[in-house]
Amino acid sequence: MANRIPLIVNPDVSQIQELPASDTLFIANGVDVNGSMDISTNLTLSSTATASTRFVVSATTASTNATSGCATFAGGVGISGALNVGGTLGVTGNSTFTGNIDVDGTANLDNVDIDGTFKIGSGETVDIIRDEDDLSSNDANALATQQSIKAYVDNFGRIKQIKEATSTAASTFNTTTFTDKVSLTVSGVAANSRVMVIASYSLESATPFTSGNLSQGRCIKDGGSFEGEEIINSHNNYASNGGKQFNILYDSANGAGDRTYKIQARRLNNQAVIISNAKILAIELAIS
Repeated sequence: MANRIPLIVNPDVSQIQELPASDTLFIANGVDVNGSMDISTNLTLSSTATASTRFVVSATTASTNATSGCATFAGGVGISGALNVGGTLGVTGNSTFTGNIDVDGTANLDNVDIDGTFKIGSGETVDIIRDEDDLSSNDANALATQQSIKAYVDNFGRIKQIKEATSTAASTFNTTTFTDKVSLTVSGVAANSRVMVIASYSLESATPFTSGNLSQGRCIKDGGSFEGEEIINSHNNYASNGGKQFNILYDSANGAGDRTYKIQARRLNNQAVIISNAKILAIELAIS
């Protein structure tokens, strides 16, 4: 300490004193540089350095962490103007921005934690991303996760499956008991689903019409019933004049599992019934 040489700078007479290359310049207070200052090794400041034009570091040492590179700062760095980075800006800790961030190119972020809101372009402001399978909050400022969207589509307000069974050939039933013509089983119906059933078929009498001798057909739910009263279609047409029947039925029962639907026909009194072109279409609807 006793061997330090004072540095004398007199701007009036352009007097400059140089330090030996092996010495270190200690500045106890601030240093104001109106022109330029060239430092070939290290400049360590314990206080403030103010440059009225530019502060240029011409070294090319690459920075790989917070303590390497051409300039390192043990404390914080305050910038009242713009920060322009020509290369890569690497931040290993946290960054706090009280204003706006304007990125003209691409920003690659490993993790983003937003305490407030965000929006894209002129779109809606978003303040939360929800994991909510029924989307019950109906929030105009929320996004949903992919899993929630899929769960909602899978389980609410859509057609889940369509099944069909067809028997076009003519069958003759000479019994007063309803006999199966065609059967359709819908497997794996969900607990919250309903099933719409569309049944169509043609009825004929095997012999010419006699008063009171009717052919009858119906579509039933095996082991249960449809919404409303049972529909039985009656006809007394003979041969090619068979009557075409068309019914829409609604299975509103709850409970998961398989459901079976059947088209049946029977005769009344002495006329055998002929049933043909029997088709069942079942549509499972997911209901919220």
